[in-house]
Amino acid sequence: QRLFMGEEDRGIWALSSRGDVAPKPELVLAVGPLLKADVEGLALYRGRHASWLVASSQGNDSYVVVDAQPPYTPRGAFRIGVSATAGIDGTSGTDGLDVTATAIGLDYPQGLLVVQDGHNHMP
Repeated sequence: QRLFMGEEDRGIWALSSRGDVAPKPELVLAVGPLLKADVEGLALYRGRHASWLVASSQGNDSYVVVDAQPPYTPRGAFRIGVSATAGIDGTSGTDGLDVTATAIGLDYPQGLLVVQDGHNHMP
């Protein structure tokens, strides 16, 4: 059991939430080439075989994915871009997000990621 925390200009930290262990923050991923300040929203995708932490990387309008268990291996990053033909505005300046691995009807059998968009680029 652990608690993940984002420190805007430093990175992502994990802290044991077990009562029998003295809390000592552990750096999961520092701000750098993959994760850009400000670090904002964090959410856990708890899959059947693995769990991942998804983080908002405001400095480059992307989302970073790391293993939710030590050694917290980075799995990559992605952006939600503008597509006029698909009617997708894209996202930028995300402060908050949430994710679930639970099937959401037939359209989303592996779950759903919801993110806040700070700026609209399309009507």
